[in-house]
Amino acid sequence: MQLSFGLSWLFALSSSTAVLPLRNPPKSNRYSITVVHSGGDGACSLVNPLHGDDKIVGCQTPRPILDVNNIKDMTMRIAKLALAISVATFSLSVSAKTQNVTLGFENLPGARDGYSVNDLNPAYGGLNWSDAFSVLKSSTLPKTGYDYGGLGKWVGFTANADPVWFGTDPGRHFNFYGAYLASAWQPSETITVTGFLNGVAKYTSLVTITNNADALPTLYQFNWKNVDKIAFTPPGGVNKHIVFDNIQFSNLSAPVPEPETYALMGLGVVALALRLRRGKALAV
Repeated sequence: MQLSFGLSWLFALSSSTAVLPLRNPPKSNRYSITVVHSGGDGACSLVNPLHGDDKIVGCQTPRPILDVNNIKDMTMRIAKLALAISVATFSLSVSAKTQNVTLGFENLPGARDGYSVNDLNPAYGGLNWSDAFSVLKSSTLPKTGYDYGGLGKWVGFTANADPVWFGTDPGRHFNFYGAYLASAWQPSETITVTGFLNGVAKYTSLVTITNNADALPTLYQFNWKNVDKIAFTPPGGVNKHIVFDNIQFSNLSAPVPEPETYALMGLGVVALALRLRRGKALAV
């Protein structure tokens, strides 16, 4: 790089020679001043092109020449890396959101008739359970909703016809897809199912369940997104017990950004890389 005062001269430099600007060049109207650094000794030559004489002057710390092609290559590498990270993170988030979990009470350690899930395993399935949410071997009460409503040997039920719920710790959430539901004793009863997030009811549905053997087992689908608690409330009265099996939900996780968020993140990194490229190219 040259700083010209008066005449302009072009000097051919070897591939190992870097051309540096002189911060405070000597005042002259006749010289084309070029500060040349060769090798690593820090020496600089002030060349008088008219007379051919050289004078050694103080040298600043050499700065490498910026190659525009290298900057472009580096920028593209950064952009590709940012895009790859965004795609990989998005793929992981999608995978996490669509991974289903089914709780059928078959693998509940120490399960015994009439015992609360909370007493047997308070963290069963990674969830918290209300005290009234209990389990029963389906064959214990044959020809009832306990017998007809389940898919396996064990079912969950609402003890004493009390409302029951399951949920997560604060700051975590899940997607509730559905469950097999039945009435333990009644030919028909309507229950209230509510999905909560941070203590606020986000979803509510009235569901009619039965103990009719011809209609059971029956899967009720909800597909509720981003909740941290699901509550089931019987209509009240004697023998209004709800039977549960194969509760289906997504894996438990902290809130995950939507795909649009990852796309904006990737575009932001690419834009920053392009701006850096432009600024460095202008500095060459």
